Amino acid sequence: MQYLSKGHYKELEQTAIEVLRRLSQFIDINTVFVARNDKKQVEISHSFNRDYILIEEGFQIDYGDSY
Repeated sequence: MQYLSKGHYKELEQTAIEVLRRLSQFIDINTVFVARNDKKQVEISHSFNRDYILIEEGFQIDYGDSY
């Protein structure tokens, strides 16, 4: 696996946040998020909540308890 340099990682992170914001406008929903899933645990890496907080960045849950 090739790793991104710190500068590229920040650009990717900022792009992900902007994509989530625009996606939430396009489909008119409150919450959009990106999660990391390693089949053991699920972690919310980025989230966008428009009117109320449904899920926050950093939230983690066991894979078996997620759906």
